[in-house]
Amino acid sequence: GEGRTEKLEPRIIGTVRQMWRIYAIYTIAGIAVLFVLGMPLWDSINHGMTALATGGFSVKNRSIGSYDNLTLEVATMTLMLIGAISFVVHDRVFRGRLRELIEDVQNKVLFSLCILGIALLTIELLFGGPISGTFSKALRSSSFQFVSGLATAGLQTVDLRNWTPSAKILLSMAMIAGGAAGSTCGGIKLVRLILITRGAGWKFMETFMPSGAYVPKKLGKVVLSEDETTRVVLEAATLSFMYLILLLVGVMVLMHTVGPEVPASDVFFEVCSAQGNTGLTVGITRPGMNQVAESMLIVNMWMGRLEILPVLMLLQSFYFYARPRRRARAV
Repeated sequence: GEGRTEKLEPRIIGTVRQMWRIYAIYTIAGIAVLFVLGMPLWDSINHGMTALATGGFSVKNRSIGSYDNLTLEVATMTLMLIGAISFVVHDRVFRGRLRELIEDVQNKVLFSLCILGIALLTIELLFGGPISGTFSKALRSSSFQFVSGLATAGLQTVDLRNWTPSAKILLSMAMIAGGAAGSTCGGIKLVRLILITRGAGWKFMETFMPSGAYVPKKLGKVVLSEDETTRVVLEAATLSFMYLILLLVGVMVLMHTVGPEVPASDVFFEVCSAQGNTGLTVGITRPGMNQVAESMLIVNMWMGRLEILPVLMLLQSFYFYARPRRRARAV
């Protein structure tokens, strides 16, 4: 799916082959590293694939937390971050341009958000509630879970039901953001958040600068024209707005179906996880859950993965296909 827009080679066939080559190398390397670090072979195969694909499935009921192994957690975090980076950057790294890992504008934001989010989450876990403990324990839990949330990977090392509402909201914001465009992640995607933020900053500068003054618009090393700026910022804002509207609909449906005993922070967390294709849970998603809530989460997962617009186009095509038939019957 990401190969529709990412051009690694002049021809689409070449792009697909290169993406598969990169993906296969990372997958085999990830499985080997997990196995060497002590994870059983069958578990390594499954977790190597699901961490890189940011899928979140596990062969253990307690996910990665079942192993209680710090080195395995670090290795899994690395695989999740690799999955959160654009295939374009991976392609350039494979061609020897290692500096792209730190020069790419999405990567800069990705790593910055990881540092900021882990710091805030660590503080919250230390002082925010009943699970407060040692600094090393809080840092270990917050690091893995924030990377898993931001990469929309969904692997867990702790029971999130015991986290404070503030910690859940912070992790929910990470799941909404997601990783880089052109990666295996869900969420709004970092490039759209960057464009919206930059667009607001450019507009703010233009408002307070003398009439006729020129504000340069750059995204990384790319200089955007006025028309390009308007187009990309509007597109990013439109898709982000539709994403948040769908998220709100999911929250409203679940709040009326899961029962009053479930906190609003848990409902918000669960919908963010579903729509971001993450898979983290605070216990709402389970066998035997309310069927209306389950159906809503299915819609959130499906439309969130397709980024909403293709689904709206599909519905529109059904409407225009059915309209002539209704007219013909009327005649």
